[in-house]
Amino acid sequence: MVKSMSPHSKMTALSSASLYGFHHYPSSKTLPLREPFCFTLQIRLLLLGICSVEAILRVILHSEMERRGIKPNKLTFPFLLKACASFLGLTAGRQIQVEVLKHGFDSDVYVGNNLIHLYGSCKKTSDARKVFDEMTDRNFVSWNSIMTALVENGKFNLVFECFCEMIGRRFCPDETPMVVLLSACGGNLSLGKLVHSQV
Repeated sequence: MVKSMSPHSKMTALSSASLYGFHHYPSSKTLPLREPFCFTLQIRLLLLGICSVEAILRVILHSEMERRGIKPNKLTFPFLLKACASFLGLTAGRQIQVEVLKHGFDSDVYVGNNLIHLYGSCKKTSDARKVFDEMTDRNFVSWNSIMTALVENGKFNLVFECFCEMIGRRFCPDETPMVVLLSACGGNLSLGKLVHSQV
């Protein structure tokens, strides 16, 4: 049975990887890639521009983790979905969603939020809304994510419907959805004033 990395080992791996990048390491002989932390770390480095997209997707999607007997945890997929959104990787994102379902993380609120962000970034608002509607657990980020996706894709009427739905579900809005709503008002001064009066 493989032992988990100690906090000190994790910090060492993070420091080394951040300075030199994983591409400088010949293989797992240098870094003990035996648990989800290391793969999640690689994804985080991708977001910092240190690792290549192709390398990360190969690790996650081409059964490397399975070959090593490693199961992704709930932190792995949000970072990977965020990476796909950063380069509008819709096909890769859909593949990752399959992996999410396969590993049983489809009910995780953070995975759901990042799926909404991915589909919104790729202009697939119907897919974003489908993910949102199927979420069994939602938080403020969930509502903000779907409203932002709708605004960025010009679905202004749907934004206001979503906002009314949020109020109906007894979610008290903070400043973030109000800013989203104001951006959805466009040139409608009267509507903008009405939203502003609620801030």
